Amino acid sequence: LTLTGTLAGQVAVNSSSEGEVRIVLSGASITSSTTAALAITDADEAIVVLAAGTTNGLTGPSAFADTTSEDAPNAALFSMADLTLGGTGALTVTAPAEDGIASKDGLVITGGTITVKAADDGIRGKDHLVVTAGTLQVTSGGDALKSDNDKDADSGFIAIKGGSVTFTAGGDGL
Repeated sequence: LTLTGTLAGQVAVNSSSEGEVRIVLSGASITSSTTAALAITDADEAIVVLAAGTTNGLTGPSAFADTTSEDAPNAALFSMADLTLGGTGALTVTAPAEDGIASKDGLVITGGTITVKAADDGIRGKDHLVVTAGTLQVTSGGDALKSDNDKDADSGFIAIKGGSVTFTAGGDGL
């Protein structure tokens, strides 16, 4: 799936199939006034690719419409599945409410120039957050980078193995 152009609304991915779902952002600008701009609500694994030479934007709402459901999106880019974010393009994520980028499973960043401005946490992977490459600039009211699974001894970690990370955080940096 390749996304280009401007959308006022939401792109939702709901795939019960085994395997990966690949979403290519190629000059896409998505702004939602009620929920996540890009939400992966069901997938075995999700991959978001930032196409080379493109600038992309995801903007979440100033208030989320659903704040009571356990699995309700709470980030401008939200995934219920393991999420990999990479490529060589650029992505700006603006989250006037809640988090910038969040996965309810693991989150791996393998490239791209990613700028996040979030009211709460900047980038959050529940099970893990791994950065192997790319340039990240995060400004957040809460934690800049976060992994918060405290129920599994092998989860809840952040690993920065490469790339560049710059942040300003109202809470913890990592």
